[in-house]
Amino acid sequence: MGASRIDYHGLPAVEMRRRWRLCSGHVADLPDNGYRNMLCIEAARIANPVCLQAGEHWGGLQHLALRR
Repeated sequence: MGASRIDYHGLPAVEMRRRWRLCSGHVADLPDNGYRNMLCIEAARIANPVCLQAGEHWGGLQHLALRR
């Protein structure tokens, strides 16, 4: 497998985890044993949440790239 890259903006925390068998049953397009090959990567803003007033906007971006 080639290089992987994770870019994120406005989301300072990244969580990486693997789904386990009982939880993977809730993912409609995941085969029965698909959890064995799945890695969940989620960027988040946890420690310093963004509080918006009416009419304000905020955005965060996560971009994942995998080269085979």
